[in-house]
Amino acid sequence: NSVTKQLWPGEEGILVINLKYVKRWNVWRDRKFKNGGLVASCATEAEAIQARNEMALAEGVPLESQERLDECYEILETPENWCLQVDPETCEMQPLIIGLPKTKQKKAREWNTLIKQKGGDRFAGIWRVCAVDEQNNSGEDYKNFAFSFVGYVPDQLFKQVEEIFEGVDAQFTKKTGET
Repeated sequence: NSVTKQLWPGEEGILVINLKYVKRWNVWRDRKFKNGGLVASCATEAEAIQARNEMALAEGVPLESQERLDECYEILETPENWCLQVDPETCEMQPLIIGLPKTKQKKAREWNTLIKQKGGDRFAGIWRVCAVDEQNNSGEDYKNFAFSFVGYVPDQLFKQVEEIFEGVDAQFTKKTGET
């Protein structure tokens, strides 16, 4: 968890309810250039390019030099899953965004496929999310996500989850015009 800095136990993982899948384009400033980090999160790639260009102009990076722009900024397509983390003991829920950029985009597609195969509402299922070891084509080890279906949201929680989903969906639609 990048906010709490809490590490999830490997195979045990956490339980989540997936409310919404959103594709974002995030603009990152390189760490070696002016205190790097996330500087913009946009609904479209065009908005991300515009945000990057405005920032570059303000920071004295010439737009004519694609090489310099690429050194200072990176625009990443970032699938996000807006979820509720569920405490298995108390059934308390807290919001959580699982971003899946770069090598994790394949996992985003896999999870969406699994959700669609279950049928019904996206928010009707409970999923175990855990970290697994993987290896890239160069033989380098890295951590990735694994998703497994646990079961359906219990009846006593379903109405509350549905209301949270409707609020999230309404906010997203109002903000972006998308559904």
